[in-house]
Amino acid sequence: AVWTGDNASNWDHLRMALPCSLNLSLSGIAFNGPDVGGFMDDTNAELLVRWHQACCLFPFFRNHSSRDSRFQEPWQFGPATLAAIRGAIRLRYRLLPYLYQCFFAHWRDGDPVIRPLLYHYDHPEYAHLGDQYLVGDALLVAPILHGEGQGPESIQRGVKYQERRIALPAGWWFDLNHGVWVQGGRVLHYAAAADELPLFARDGAVLPYYAGPLRNSFMHLSAIELHLFCHDQPAQFEYTLDDRETRRYEQGTWGLAQVTAEVREERTTVKIEESGDYPRETVRFTPVVYGHPEVRKLELTVNGRAEERKLRTEQREWLCRNLMVQA
Repeated sequence: AVWTGDNASNWDHLRMALPCSLNLSLSGIAFNGPDVGGFMDDTNAELLVRWHQACCLFPFFRNHSSRDSRFQEPWQFGPATLAAIRGAIRLRYRLLPYLYQCFFAHWRDGDPVIRPLLYHYDHPEYAHLGDQYLVGDALLVAPILHGEGQGPESIQRGVKYQERRIALPAGWWFDLNHGVWVQGGRVLHYAAAADELPLFARDGAVLPYYAGPLRNSFMHLSAIELHLFCHDQPAQFEYTLDDRETRRYEQGTWGLAQVTAEVREERTTVKIEESGDYPRETVRFTPVVYGHPEVRKLELTVNGRAEERKLRTEQREWLCRNLMVQA
């Protein structure tokens, strides 16, 4: 692991953290990250929350400070700060299966875990865009990087929001905070509360979420929710399966679960096909489909066995839960 040097607890160094880690990632140093919260000087509650939100999906993520600085454990700043930071850490825990897959892709293909937009989208305005990033090719993260009184903000129903501009590449994106599809190919003006991190999933993406208890000692990554986002584009993903304990994958002892989802008329078809050499009890999948509002039925096929389920609406998107698949 590589950390980015002794930084300071201020907003300028928070804003510098993103391009610094992105450039390291593009240089082949994928496992990197800053001292979250800042190493020198004294942080404050708002700054500490935004540090954790901005970096919670970085490959290397840890709160670290100097012995001469104010204590910056999350519980030092009151219940609201603790809850907001806990939310960011829990998001990381939920997405550990996806990060695991991103690390495997880095080992196999050399693709960085976190990436600037220009890595996938050829647009001149993205060449110097350093205040948002992609995790893998599926998830866009656009953290709030300014404090109260330092940038645009608003008050809605008595709640203060920090505002920012987010460059959304062309296509549809699913706003994970508000549960709605958003048209890309434009700059979006976004308002985020103190406990919100702007996150968008790409149309055609698959995000594996951990569905078990959020404790490292129990996280065997064996209970996985496959969140499939297919508004207009078919979703595709290769989920790598290994024993999660040894380095036998280096000798080819690993398998694949090829996951696809496609929308046709009022039906979404999800297929999971397994191949390769790995322990058969490795993982159980639960598909969760975020599709077009007109979709009414789901067809699930696992290794050639098909079954059909009706979908139910939840938070303005179509979901299908509890389709447990023993892989």
